[in-house]
Amino acid sequence: MMKVFLYLLISISLFAKIEWIYDLDKAKELSESKNIPIMAMMSSKTCPSCRYMKEKVLNQSDVYNFINENFIPLYMDVKKNKKKIPSSFKGRGLPRFYFSNSSLEVYAQHIGGIRASKFMRKIKKIKDMK
Repeated sequence: MMKVFLYLLISISLFAKIEWIYDLDKAKELSESKNIPIMAMMSSKTCPSCRYMKEKVLNQSDVYNFINENFIPLYMDVKKNKKKIPSSFKGRGLPRFYFSNSSLEVYAQHIGGIRASKFMRKIKKIKDMK
């Protein structure tokens, strides 16, 4: 029984990740009900810096645990959701990270790829802003 429990625990930890929300209205609703800000990632499948962030930064346990605990993570593909992206999340450069309240009022942002240690420092400062 103990072996089964350990196997399950290891399996869960290996596949843990950011709990992305892909629907803007759902993210706003969760942000308001939980009183947690939104961290919106604007991305594209063809963007090399976006792939870097997803594969090398956002998949690190300290990063995704911090994001899942302190933000409502919203993911929007800029090509698939072109007409659904709110004006406060529009801009140049990818990936773009916007930090906002449930009304989508942006209070911080980050544009481009960045190493995990620097990204963690940045999002910890942003969390302390609210």
